[in-house]
Order: sequence, then structure tokens, then C-alpha cells
Amino acid sequence: MELGSPSTIVTFFDIAGRRSAERALRKSEERLDLAVRGSNDGLWDWDTTDNSVWYSNRFRNLLGYREETSFPGHIDSLLAVLHPEDRDVVQAAFTANIDDYSPCDVECRLRVADGDYRWFRIRGECIRGADGRPMRMAGSLQDVTERRALMEELGQVNQRLLERHQELEPRNQEGEAFGY
Repeated sequence: MELGSPSTIVTFFDIAGRRSAERALRKSEERLDLAVRGSNDGLWDWDTTDNSVWYSNRFRNLLGYREETSFPGHIDSLLAVLHPEDRDVVQAAFTANIDDYSPCDVECRLRVADGDYRWFRIRGECIRGADGRPMRMAGSLQDVTERRALMEELGQVNQRLLERHQELEPRNQEGEAFGY
């Protein structure tokens, strides 16, 4: 080959491994999406370094929000809808998970878009960097309003049964005294 003459260089890259990894990633994402839809839970992922939060569409929908702009991706969005009486217990659950590795699993009331409060279960797990410092916390949100209402109703039924039992107990003792 003479100097100054035109030449062509052809380079080949084997991308089979990359394509295989992309297929595996798509399959994993589809599996996660299906599991999330099947669970009916909302998901969240809080970056503790800058307080930004990713909220899944289902998370926002559980609270009655349709647009990201109406429930922005910041921890303050969640704190703003948290019932004032539940703030301490939620903060304690988050802090215990971050500081003591205790499970974060707490029920609280959140104000939904129409202004009403509903009961939710928040679960989460702290993710730490190599140095052990918290980097993220991620978890789920589940609407438990109906379950809480049923539990309250069951408690009221049990209370009425107890009262009725206490009311009838003296009569039962009288009946036993006469051999009935």
C-alpha cells in the first residue's frame, strides 16, 4: 500500500452479549411491572441524599392524583398529606429503619386529592452505600382503609357481645342456682 492512497478500516463488534442483556432487562422490567400491577400497591424510592422521591403512577393514583405535577417527586409531598397525629409514628418507623435496621412497616392516614383521609400501610427498606451510610429508602404503599373499617366494625360487634354476655351472666347464675 502506498502512502497517501485511500484505504478502508472495518471494525466489528460482537453485540450478542449486549442484546442478551437488554432482553433480560426487558423481561425483568415486565415481570416487575406485572407483579406491581397484581399487588395493587404503589411504589416509592426516596434518594436520601437530595430528598427526591420517585413515586409510581399507582402510588399517585392511590392518593387520587393523576399528574406528577400535582404530587411532585419530593419527600415534602408525602409529608404534606400525612395526618398530623400520625407524623411521629411514621417518622419513628423511618428513623428506626435507617438507624437500627428495624423493619419499616407502619399504618397512617394520608389526605387524598379530594381532601378526605384514608388509611395506608407504608413499608420500606433502607439501602446503604459501601460505607454503611443511607443512600436510598424504597418501598410500597397499600390502601388499608377498608380493612381498618372492618376491624373497627368487628371490634364494635365484639364489644356488644361482651356487654350482652355481662348482662346475661347474672341470669345464668340465677338459673344454675335453681337447677335449670
